[in-house]
Amino acid sequence: KDDKKDDKKDDGGTGTSSSGGDGAPCFSRDTFALSAAGEPVAMASLRSGDIVLDGPSSTTRVIVNQHREATFKSALVEIEHADGKLALTPDHVLAVDGAFVPARNAAPGSKLGESEVSRVASTAGEVINPLTASGKILTQGGVVASTYPEWIAEYMLSSALVPLPLSLSNLASYLFPETTQAYYDGLIEPLVT
Repeated sequence: KDDKKDDKKDDGGTGTSSSGGDGAPCFSRDTFALSAAGEPVAMASLRSGDIVLDGPSSTTRVIVNQHREATFKSALVEIEHADGKLALTPDHVLAVDGAFVPARNAAPGSKLGESEVSRVASTAGEVINPLTASGKILTQGGVVASTYPEWIAEYMLSSALVPLPLSLSNLASYLFPETTQAYYDGLIEPLVT
């Protein structure tokens, strides 16, 4: 496997963020998740309260979908594997060789579940990130990914009660999903993008 690469790059005037390692983990905007019924659903269309798969036979609820209304570009790692391809920010955590690691650690020969990685390339594109109650989401091609960046993913994925699955934002999104998404889109998103 390749050594870790420094993912900081000059954007060459493209207007993309420099690394994706700035605490904003995201998927390429054209990524698909799988609905509770196993049907592909565009991540960009997900809203607070939607139910998606977070593993082959388990579901989770979307707390809020980050960057739904605000579009911007970021550096991405495009990972081609036997069951498709997936693009996400370099610090976005996904299951590689049975462990949750940053996307930049994927290399040809790595396994995403049972699917072998054939190619990894740097690219850029618009991004989206649905946060889920479990902290995980099943993406196109059956790849399990966290909805968190590497700096906090281990903590969030290992929490038993607080902050996941018990938190004020999780409760608000359960009781008032439309209001929660609207609040995030209108008031929180402008502060963080």
